[in-house]
Amino acid sequence: MDSSLRKALRKKRESSDKSSKRVATQQPNPCSARSLRSDRARAKTRSLRSDRARAGARSLRSDRAFIRSVAL
Repeated sequence: MDSSLRKALRKKRESSDKSSKRVATQQPNPCSARSLRSDRARAKTRSLRSDRARAGARSLRSDRAFIRSVAL
């Protein structure tokens, strides 16, 4: 194996080692973690609200159907 190829391989190995170490020791940004939590909470609230609205509409429809069946 010629020396330039060996150097290139060694460099590649070293750079991949450095990046894996950096990822392992990197601390999450507390601000971004907080905003992620608030985004999740907001999404959950929105989905609960839409579920309630859907249930309310379903209940209204069934009430109307019941009234129609009784009126006949």
